[in-house]
Amino acid sequence: MSGKYGWFSAMATDKIKAVVAYEPGQVVLPENAEIPQLPYKNALAYEMLQPITVPEAEFNKLTKIPILIIYGDNIATEPNEIFNVDVWRLSKAYAETFVKEINARGGDATLLDLPSIGIEGNTHVPFADKNNIEIANLMEDWLHKKGLDGKTNPHRGPQPKGLTEFTIPIAQ
Repeated sequence: MSGKYGWFSAMATDKIKAVVAYEPGQVVLPENAEIPQLPYKNALAYEMLQPITVPEAEFNKLTKIPILIIYGDNIATEPNEIFNVDVWRLSKAYAETFVKEINARGGDATLLDLPSIGIEGNTHVPFADKNNIEIANLMEDWLHKKGLDGKTNPHRGPQPKGLTEFTIPIAQ
């Protein structure tokens, strides 16, 4: 359910430059949005995955930053009684609605379905999978296209206060 933290963080500050969400469990939608009534077989999954409605003005803050949502494979296309099977099917369907709502308001949101671009075999944790470099490269390429990869202005980390030189003592 951690997907909601990214959305709420991005709505709370203008310091977030983009959101990349890997199979977010939950999305937000504006209060006036039509929430699709999806078929389900697991009532708990259905209840837990309902989009969180937020005021239109808050939701519109998400239209100011690029958003990439990535889903792997092994996501069911039909309702299932097994909780985790229905969770990811519902999550993806609501994420599709989220992307449509963002883009309908002039935003820049993309839902990337890995199997649709020929990448298969990913679990819910694609950075732990054997093709994790390929998955990381997708994000890096997307960040580069959005001008957010830092290649022209790399982050150098926090700068120490009051220190201008570092020396490493050599053991004698």
